[in-house]
This record gives sequence, structure tokens and C-alpha cells, in this order.
Amino acid sequence: MTTVQELDELTAWLRSDDRDQPVVLISTPNGTAHTRFNDTDVATTLRDEAEVFIIETGDLTWRLTDNLGEGFSVYGGAARVYPVGTGWLEDMFLSPLVFAYEADVKSTVTGTLIRVARKFSPALLSFTTVTAPDPASSASLFVETLRSVRDAGVVPGPVGAAPAVRRDEPAETVAVPSEPSTPAPTQSSKSALQCALESVATERARVSQLEAALATAEDAAERRLAAATAELRRELATAESNLRVSREAQRIAGSAARAARAKRQDGTDSIALPLEQFLDQDDAARHAIYLAWVERIPASDKVAMPLPSYALSDRFTASLSDLTSDKLAKALRCAVDVLTGLADTSVSRRVHPLRQNEAGDSGVTTDADGAVCMRANIESNTASARRLHYWKRPNGTIELIRVVLHDVMEP
Repeated sequence: MTTVQELDELTAWLRSDDRDQPVVLISTPNGTAHTRFNDTDVATTLRDEAEVFIIETGDLTWRLTDNLGEGFSVYGGAARVYPVGTGWLEDMFLSPLVFAYEADVKSTVTGTLIRVARKFSPALLSFTTVTAPDPASSASLFVETLRSVRDAGVVPGPVGAAPAVRRDEPAETVAVPSEPSTPAPTQSSKSALQCALESVATERARVSQLEAALATAEDAAERRLAAATAELRRELATAESNLRVSREAQRIAGSAARAARAKRQDGTDSIALPLEQFLDQDDAARHAIYLAWVERIPASDKVAMPLPSYALSDRFTASLSDLTSDKLAKALRCAVDVLTGLADTSVSRRVHPLRQNEAGDSGVTTDADGAVCMRANIESNTASARRLHYWKRPNGTIELIRVVLHDVMEP
């Protein structure tokens, strides 16, 4: 039985008065499609005596519980026998359960199920009729009932019930030997025992159902955890791969940067103003200064040290034209230091105002607007060392004047 439609048809058949054979319904343990009984032996032995079905614990057994009620369902590896007629719908003990546990021997529980099913066989019921036991034999019958629960894992019908009696035939009285040494139980004690047995069966069924539900939930949780773990492992592998690529890119970029610096330092780097790429020569100088800023200022500091607005005098670009490539690179780096403020704190730049002459009391050089002419070292401790002259206006803006030799004292 694999579909809800098949199950609904079976439950309708169980409720039908047209059945002439009991139904044996065997459930699978949670998480497997195989039962703990020998299904082939059960079906073969009972082929003329009962109908045998198999149901997988899960959605179908929940549906069975919804259709019949919790006390009439079966799941978790147990089997249930539904007798002919509908009387069992009024008393769940008329449809006994046979439990099978993982440690049980399959042949043993299979034999128990077959014996229980045969108690409800129409072939036997046609020839064997008994009356309900009298009170004197109720104690013995109850003892036998408890033994069947203990030894066979069977939850039987209530004490004193006689499911083997056919309602359409007269009952034949069978003499039952009395046991004088055993006092007959009172009606109230008999009812208490029946209540106790019913309570045990109900709670046992409830425990089995909850165990099956817990196992299902645990399986689902394990599947979700496995899926989440697999996804995290894929993301980790991707992140590690990206990290390796980034590190390799960093290594290549670092090597290129070191090579570029080495070329500039030994004068082999061919830096030149891109004059032929601009109509205005000052635009070429501004472009060269921007590229120097991009290279000199790290990415992490570019927001804090942006390249500000600045002015160029009409002599600045011309003063760069006679510089060799290494001296041009140095001049551009000095201009970046001045524009970003790095030169003000650099010892090697030795930024100071340009004096009007070499006298100790000489005043600083200014223009008509109050701007002060400043001087910064492009080179130090070298012949024909260059200096950068620039105006620093009262509002803080910079105008680059020109690159000069160290002995030039004019703006």
C-alpha cells in the first residue's frame, strides 16, 4: 500500500459489513520499507483465512489514525488484526495488536501474528462457539490474557469478551471447570482490571506513535543539518579559492610595483609628460600629477588624502620639460606631497618659506594677494639638487610655480 487513495479504500473496506475475512495490517518500522515479520509466510499461511496488507510508517499511518482514530491505528513495526464486522469500532481490544521489536526473532513474532489472526478466521468461528466465561473462570482468563501480553507482545480484547461467538448461531454451552481455591472477582474488581489493561494498551500505543514521530523529526533534522553543512562547505571552498586568487593577484601586483620603483630609482623608467596626448600642456602636467598621486597614496588613505584643487603657473610645465625621467618622477612625487600635505610633516622635504635674499633678517617672499612663496626639496645631498617653488595662498590653496635648482632664490 503506497498511496492515500489505496489507504482510504482500505479503511472504507475495514468499516464495511460485507467483509467475510479478517484483515491483517502490518506496519514497517520508522525509516525502512521492510517489516519485522516474515510477510511471505504470513500471506501464504493465511491466504484462505485473512487479507494481508503492508503499510509504511509515516504519512500513511498518520492518515490511518485520522481515518479510524488513535486507538484503532497501527504503526512503528507492529501489526494489527481487524476482525470481520464492525464491532471492533466500539472496542479497540477486539482488534488486537501484535508488537515486534528489533531484537525479536522474526520467526517467533511471525508465528504469534498467524496464531492471533487465526483466532478470527471465519473457518474456525463456524465450528467453535462458546459462551462468555462465568465469573468463576474470569480470573483464569485474565491470567492467560496477561501471559499473552507478556510472552507474545499481543494487546488482546477485554477480559471476558468472546469474539469467537457468532451472533447468527445459537450458543453452545461448554462446561468450564471451576477453581474453588480461586475466589470469584467482584464486578467492580473486574472493571478495574479492564480499565488498567485498556490504559496500558492506550499509553503503549501512544508511546509507539510518539517514538515514530520523534524518529521522523530527527531524520528530517539530520537531513536539514546535512544539507546546511554541505552548503557551508561549498561556500567555504569558494571563499578559499577566491582568497588564493586574491593573494596571487596581490603577489603579482606587489612584484610589479617593486619593479617599477626599482626602475625609477636607477633611472631606467621612461617617465615623460604625455604632451602629444593633450592640446594643452598644462593638462598633460595635471594628468602626470594625478597618476603620481594614484601610485603614491595607498588605497586605504586616498579618502583622507585626496588630490585637492590647485593651480599651475605659466612656468610650471615648462620647468619639467628638461628633466630626465627619474628627476621628473621625483618632481611629480614632491608635487603630490605638497598638494596632499605630506610635505609639511616630511623631514626630507624641508618645507620653508622662500626668503627675499640670504640675509638672516630677510623677509619671506609674498605676492600682491598675500600668498607666501614656499620651497620644498625634490632631491637632497646631490649635485644640482632640485627644489619645488609654490604659492600658498591665504585660503590654503596651492599654486605650483616651477622646479628650480637649489641655488635659485626667486619664485
